[in-house]
Amino acid sequence: GNAFEFARNAVFNAKSWQAPTRDQLKRNQFGGTFGGPIIRDRTFFFGAYQQTIQRNILQGNLAVVPDAAQRATASDPAIVNLLQHIPIPASGTTVRFSRPDQQDFREITGKIDHTLSQKDRLTGRYFYDRFERNAVFEPDNFLTYSDGSTIVSQNMLIHENHVFGPTLVSDIRFNYARDAAGRGPHPNATSVQDLGVNLPFQPSPKAIQQIRVQNGFSFGDNPTAAFIRNNFTLSYDV
Repeated sequence: GNAFEFARNAVFNAKSWQAPTRDQLKRNQFGGTFGGPIIRDRTFFFGAYQQTIQRNILQGNLAVVPDAAQRATASDPAIVNLLQHIPIPASGTTVRFSRPDQQDFREITGKIDHTLSQKDRLTGRYFYDRFERNAVFEPDNFLTYSDGSTIVSQNMLIHENHVFGPTLVSDIRFNYARDAAGRGPHPNATSVQDLGVNLPFQPSPKAIQQIRVQNGFSFGDNPTAAFIRNNFTLSYDV
């Protein structure tokens, strides 16, 4: 077996030539493998685990927003409420903002090989992969708004190989694969109804799909959704 870790953070990161400071990317990738016999000369196992934790601040985002004088002319209550959550530029009508980005990856692999006889071999394998990305909701800056997502993939294989003779071999495989994905807003997210927009219906959970200002800022994300796909495969070769 073995174990490993790769680390990246501001201590090791080099500063880009045009940037005033080093980037804030933090990434830890670690895991290990382990294998060996279960029954001597007949059954063997192998397992592996890997995880990647990534934290970053996505900088350099720009948006055109109303300045203080333009905001003073707003009269619609919903607009007034919205602008309370949009940063005011120090000068002009452009703001620069950053967005936190958190991503987690987890992978698990397991495998067993068993010799039934000199002519029969059986293999089983399982793979699990999980990806998570954070949802962002900052009451002081709606421009950073984004949904989070989770994607889980699983794959299982059963494989049997039989030797009939020097010129004849049979091979049978059964495979099952499953993908389950979901996306949605931060649990503390608001909705346009909370801002004062009169909508007849607001689905749960609260979310903002899109707010767009012509020649100005925009933010929002896709509706909450879940997707599941199952795939079965059976093959036989001689």
